[in-house]
Amino acid sequence: VPTPTRLVFSLVRQTAPIAGTVSPYRLTHKVPRAARRALEQARSALVEKKPGEAELRLRAALRADAEYTEAQSLLGALCLDLQRPQEASEWLARATELDPQDAVALANLSLARLRLDELPAAEAAARQSLQA
Repeated sequence: VPTPTRLVFSLVRQTAPIAGTVSPYRLTHKVPRAARRALEQARSALVEKKPGEAELRLRAALRADAEYTEAQSLLGALCLDLQRPQEASEWLARATELDPQDAVALANLSLARLRLDELPAAEAAARQSLQA
């Protein structure tokens, strides 16, 4: 019998967006160049296994654009990795409020809420991710 955490990880893998698809929110939201640059620097830092630097860059991206859902979602995922599920839940909830079709952010939100023992909210986010 899979544990709830394994089930959510399975959902994350199965709900990755199809290559080339973009949500309506991301199509219409204009992201400032500084925010895009900071997000790319954060991704590079993550590849180099520098989570502290990545977090600083993500926060810089969000200072440049508070509604940058990609940065919110990535910061939420990073907070999950850093064992900060409450903060992860807050960032992922913000991202999914703005972009309710982001299946990966919804699946990660489900995982954050599961780690907080918020089981009904975790289930709701997981179900929503499957429909996104």
